Amino acid sequence: MSAEGVVQASLTGLRLGETICVPGLEDQSAVLDLLVTAEAALMFGGNQSTPATRYQQSADS
Repeated sequence: MSAEGVVQASLTGLRLGETICVPGLEDQSAVLDLLVTAEAALMFGGNQSTPATRYQQSADS
C-alpha cells in the first residue's frame, strides 16, 4: 500500500468516526473484538494472588 493510500484510508477512517484505523484490515470490527477479548483474558489471568504454576518451581529444577 502506498503512503498516499494510507493517508487516504486514514482520512476516510476519520470521516467514518473510527477510533482505530488499520487500512489493510478488511473485517476490522471482528478483529478488534478478538483483540479486546484477548486483552481482557490477559488482564484477568495476570491479576492472580499467586504466580502461575510454571513459576513456582524451585531454583534447583
